[in-house]
Amino acid sequence: MDASLVFLDADFQNQDDLFHKMAAWLEKHGYVNEQYQSALRQREEQFPTGLRIPGHQLAIPHTDSEFIKKPGLVFVRPSRPLQFLEMCTGSPVEAEMIFMLLVKNKQDQMPLLSGLMSRFSDAGLMDRLSQEKDPEVIARLLDTCTGSH
Repeated sequence: MDASLVFLDADFQNQDDLFHKMAAWLEKHGYVNEQYQSALRQREEQFPTGLRIPGHQLAIPHTDSEFIKKPGLVFVRPSRPLQFLEMCTGSPVEAEMIFMLLVKNKQDQMPLLSGLMSRFSDAGLMDRLSQEKDPEVIARLLDTCTGSH
């Protein structure tokens, strides 16, 4: 994973602000096309991506592959939690870590998602991701989650 895709203590007002700022950055750096932001928002409304795991609240926003130019995994740890809705229940989740999946090939989405989900049960890893200050270390930890190199 590229450490430039790790954003720590980033200041966002809310989920919309996150999607707006991240879409602009990702488009500028050639990861997504200009429809990405609206596609991300639309998908999140239809299929919420908030997730509660023991000790942490997360979100895994993503879109269809047609909006992605270059694959990647974006890790955002906002300066304060951002509200998402939980996947199955629709109840509010205060996401303190956000994993934005940039999947270029549809067949890669399930392996990436299942790789991440299986690591979410690793309390030590999740605690470390929630506190680590070095983007390079976070990138290496997430490489082990996704199998990307």
